[in-house]
Amino acid sequence: HFQRRTVPDLAGELYHQRSANILLFASFDEATGLRSGTASGFEFTVRCFPYIIAGHERHHIKVLRERYL
Repeated sequence: HFQRRTVPDLAGELYHQRSANILLFASFDEATGLRSGTASGFEFTVRCFPYIIAGHERHHIKVLRERYL
């Protein structure tokens, strides 16, 4: 499936997914941001995840630049 995707198609999906994430996190109140849980054996609060997602995105952009551009 990936081989049939175009760069503009992938860029559009990234744009919309990023926008949806921003809207989701912006909708959380302080109490929601302070909720915590465990993932991969580590405790996280909800407010950590925008930073984790941003770092993950940067990692993938770096990989794309190194391997494909």
